[in-house]
Amino acid sequence: MKNYWQGGVCLAFADEVLCWLYGTVKENEDYILQFVPPFHRLELLRAESCPDAITDHVEQI
Repeated sequence: MKNYWQGGVCLAFADEVLCWLYGTVKENEDYILQFVPPFHRLELLRAESCPDAITDHVEQI
């Protein structure tokens, strides 16, 4: 599959996702961003707390 990946399309999608997150996420609240495979969409879910995997990773940094 030659020329399947297009950098401009990828960056435009990333820009849309980041703008959506910036306008949706509230400060001092925890969220989980997940990809839903059968529907090919992103979902932003409110979380009770930050997932341990993220907390552990941040502590390592």
